[in-house]
Amino acid sequence: MVADIDFCRKEALDEARTELAVGAPDTKLGWVYFENDPAGCEANIRSRNRGCLQQELEYLRKYSPDYKVPNDAVVIPVLPGLVSRVVLRTETCS
Repeated sequence: MVADIDFCRKEALDEARTELAVGAPDTKLGWVYFENDPAGCEANIRSRNRGCLQQELEYLRKYSPDYKVPNDAVVIPVLPGLVSRVVLRTETCS
């Protein structure tokens, strides 16, 4: 699994797709995205209440306007508290 918040930008995703196709041509790729739900994401960010709250809110403001889910992606709904409890545990705090 490869995850990068910068994949929210189409240019970064296109670059990753190209690099993976060249570097691992026999690998079957799949894409999993959360739905574009900034309000739900903000609620989850606030409920986690981590030390980097403001940084995570800034990422949300930066990436959500251009966030486009690719047509070939599996889409996961944003549910209250789900990210921190079940699906992913990622650190965006520096």
